[in-house]
Amino acid sequence: MMSIGMIPATIAPATRRAALRGHIRFEPTADQLKTAAEQAGQSIEDMKKSEEYDPYFSLKAVLVEENGALKVGYFEFVPRSMLD
Repeated sequence: MMSIGMIPATIAPATRRAALRGHIRFEPTADQLKTAAEQAGQSIEDMKKSEEYDPYFSLKAVLVEENGALKVGYFEFVPRSMLD
């Protein structure tokens, strides 16, 4: 089974059916871009041209079985990481 992080002990391993992980890409607002560019000491245009410009966050979810149906038993939203 894939390691997905700190899952609470209240979610019994016997009920876990699937672990999902995905990246959700988004386009920052103009204010967010301006703030990020200022913090990086770059222009917005230069920042967007960078190979590292790829705004996203990760979603981790665990599906569990309850009363014969699947539901999300645990989830995390995680910021971009150098380990991705």
